[in-house]
Amino acid sequence: MSRANRRLVVEVSFQLGLERLYEQIRAQNHDNEQNDCQEASVVKHLVQSAVVLRTMFMELMTYMHNVPPCFCFSDGDGGSDIHRVFRRPPAFLTRAGERDNRDGMRLTALAVFVFAAALAKADKPGWQSVVFKELPSPATTCKFKHKFIAADESFELYVPKTKADGILVWINPTEEAKIPRQFEPLFDEFRLLAVTAARCGNKAEPGRREALAMVAALQLSKQFPVDPKRRIVSGLSGGGRFSALACFVHPEFWRGAISWCGGFFYDKYDALEKGPGWHRNGINHYFPGLVTPELAAAARANCRFALITGAKDVNLDDCRDIDAALAKEKFQHLLIEEPGLGHAVGSNENMRRALEFVLGSSNSRPCSWPN
Repeated sequence: MSRANRRLVVEVSFQLGLERLYEQIRAQNHDNEQNDCQEASVVKHLVQSAVVLRTMFMELMTYMHNVPPCFCFSDGDGGSDIHRVFRRPPAFLTRAGERDNRDGMRLTALAVFVFAAALAKADKPGWQSVVFKELPSPATTCKFKHKFIAADESFELYVPKTKADGILVWINPTEEAKIPRQFEPLFDEFRLLAVTAARCGNKAEPGRREALAMVAALQLSKQFPVDPKRRIVSGLSGGGRFSALACFVHPEFWRGAISWCGGFFYDKYDALEKGPGWHRNGINHYFPGLVTPELAAAARANCRFALITGAKDVNLDDCRDIDAALAKEKFQHLLIEEPGLGHAVGSNENMRRALEFVLGSSNSRPCSWPN
């Protein structure tokens, strides 16, 4: 299979009916009705053949872990159309009129696309790029308001080899949807789904980062038996700050935060290394009144905050000051200083310590995935 065609082997929603798919493709190619009807007829035939022929394409699933953010057909519930569903529309869905000897290749690629859709299973263990069919509104009111179109959002998801009953949402400081692969054995051990969203880096709107973390967890909770007490959030640098912010803002939703090389406190706090009278700004300085006394009290009772930093981390002093502030106000807290660690993700050993603290050591008990 060519590299170009492998890029089309993506996870899609296969809930769309055959007639709905047929009509949407026809509508997309409205400039040349005669040729469109011919191509759409072939497409419809390919889709109808997918169930019979899909076993021939089982080996294509090996490519599923190494493709770019996936495409997805919408069922129309959110008013999505093909233009909005496809970030980079394949030529065979947008090309009208001109025909050449590449038509067969384009239709073959579409066949691969459809067959892979029948095979893709988001509940199977491993790494995958996904676009959810829908993104639900949070059960609780997000403190930041943000509206999402499911087809426009892509995620990286890891489904553990053990039976998942918890979720870790990872928040990156950059725009890419990447979770540190080194944590895979820990996700298996602690039975955690791991998910992160694209375009949620430090430059993204605060509302987008906070709300998308919640809706991703809610969507996965529809498919997996997730224990609400096992929903945690983690991240690096600015992502670590927002993982702590998430717990202060929604302590009823999150169990705890694991913040790598960057945390947050709800109010101003002492800058101990600078001496008496110096302080650092907390969440309520940047978002006045966001964390109310009631929310702070709920976070103190319900959430656990783990900070991981190191001697070479530019945020070392800030992490120490945040931990001291958490201790002063009797929050459940843990500070880990990893020798030699800079401004980066550190060892699995310290991630394990943080997971045991946030979830409880008994939560690492292995549980086999059902066959």
